[in-house]
Amino acid sequence: MSFFSSRRAILKRARKAVGSLNLTAPSSIRAKVGLTDQDIFGHMTNTRYNAFALLALEDLLIRSGTKAAATNAGAAIKILREDVVFVRMLKFPDSFEIDIHLARAENETLVFEHEFRKKDKLITTGAITAGIVGADGATRSISSVLPDLAIEPPSVAGSDPTKLT
Repeated sequence: MSFFSSRRAILKRARKAVGSLNLTAPSSIRAKVGLTDQDIFGHMTNTRYNAFALLALEDLLIRSGTKAAATNAGAAIKILREDVVFVRMLKFPDSFEIDIHLARAENETLVFEHEFRKKDKLITTGAITAGIVGADGATRSISSVLPDLAIEPPSVAGSDPTKLT
């Protein structure tokens, strides 16, 4: 299956499940390296790693309702940076899973961490930094958009969110 066929299937599933996931919950997608996803050395290209990581993020944003909420609030999520560390390489016809989660929300950015795994072996790890921009293209702070996006901060086990320390 090519990347584009995988993308179509994954996003179709995501659109059917809008609101089924909180943005702070971990999410995963499964895919397979296609024949056209590899370079002349038989490894999946760096571009495809980036594309699959962004696809996992898009799946999370759609299923959590964040993408629609941002659009309704007159904002959009903009990718600012992606970092990847390769541990092993994937090749045709490997099947793999990408796990992604919101690692932290900073003043003007959301940082998502992702891992590519093949049969529970770590293949690649990385982070995607995203910002939120308004319709005018100006950066918006996370705190000004959090209510619009209905993002709940991750809870710490055993802590009482009503008490400040």
